Formats: sequence, structure tokens, C-alpha cells
Amino acid sequence: MTRSLQCLAAATLMSSLALSSQAADIALYETGPAEDSSFLRFVNGSDATIRIASGNAGSAMELAADEPASKFFAVRAGQPLKGEIRAGDAVIPTQTTVQPGDFVSVIVTQAADGQPQATTITESPEDFNALKAAVAFYNLDPGCADAVVRVAGRDTALFSGTHEKNAPPRRQINPVPLSVQLVCAGQDTGAVLDLGKLQAGERYTLFLVPGHEAKQSRLFYAVDSLAF
Repeated sequence: MTRSLQCLAAATLMSSLALSSQAADIALYETGPAEDSSFLRFVNGSDATIRIASGNAGSAMELAADEPASKFFAVRAGQPLKGEIRAGDAVIPTQTTVQPGDFVSVIVTQAADGQPQATTITESPEDFNALKAAVAFYNLDPGCADAVVRVAGRDTALFSGTHEKNAPPRRQINPVPLSVQLVCAGQDTGAVLDLGKLQAGERYTLFLVPGHEAKQSRLFYAVDSLAF
């Protein structure tokens, strides 16, 4: 991790971190030493509430469809973290290993057959700009052909041609109000998404996932914050 990102984490991270969900702090995994901290969050890209449980501590949390993203919490680096995700009657076993300094998102979406699936995406931040907001785009919807995210009402593309298996791009954007429009196969898809006024120094992630029964693409966002 660069010095600037270490400063960011130090300003917002205590020696022990836990997930914050429904006003309760829930420690799913043991926190590693500060110098080896890695960061993990879960995101619900489905249309129903999911339940995440760790495999060793017996702790669990829920993520509703209208509050889909947990905060990032610190975990021990380089060690397999076992658990399970319950979505309806389906159970998805998970085992995630996070390397030092990495920020990992485990995202639940619906496959074409309607069954839930989990995808892991890793970021290794190398820079931090206190004067700008950083926005990333995670594309987990194979049904959105030639996906483009552009500034609403303008012909300015923020992201295009990204894929879940690639390192997600992150753009530095001035702290201004931002609304975006998803475009699939050259056609506006879904409603305009309002991110509000971007805050300098904050990090945001746009998630593109299949919609209900994988019939329509859905775009939502989360602020990438650390849990205390």
C-alpha cells in the first residue's frame, strides 16, 4: 500500500474492525495485525435478502436488496476465510484469501438460470487523491452487451468495455454532483442513477448486475467505507 492510502486507512481504521449492519457491529472474521491488514466486504446484487456467516466464529449478518453493500472490514492477510452465503434455499460455500493491502469484494448475483452465484473482485489501490473522488465500475452482467456508463444527459463515457475478470478501472473525478446512465448495446438501460455530490477523498463503486430473473440489467452504487 502506498503512503497516501496508509494515511487514509489510519485516519478511519481502529485496531479492531467489524462489519456494521442494521446499527449492530458484527465481527465475522478475526482482525489481523495493522501492518498486515487486508480488507473484505460483501455485496448483495440479488433481489432478496442474503445471509453471510463465517465458518469459524459462528458470526452472521444480513444484507437486504435495498442496502446491498457492507462496509470493508479488516481481516488477517494471506489466510483462507471460510464461510457461507445463504440466498433463499441456496447455500454458497465461500473461501476467500485476501493479500496484504488488498480490498476484496464478494458479490452475490443471479445467474441466467436464476440461481445465486458469488464473484470475487480484488483491488490493490496504489494512489489516493485527497482533492478528488475515486469511482470504479464492476461489471457482473454478461447480459449487458457493450456496457457503457456515461454522464447522464451528456455524451461523456466514464467507463466502457470493462469485464468482471479484469482489474476494475478507477477514475479520479472532481467532487461535483454526478448522475450516470447505463447503456447496453447502444441503448439507455434503466433509470438515471444519482450518486449525489461526490466528496473529495471518497471512493465509490458502481455495480452492474443482472436484474430480476436476469431479465434487465441493474446499476447501483456504494461508498467504499471502512467499518469501525
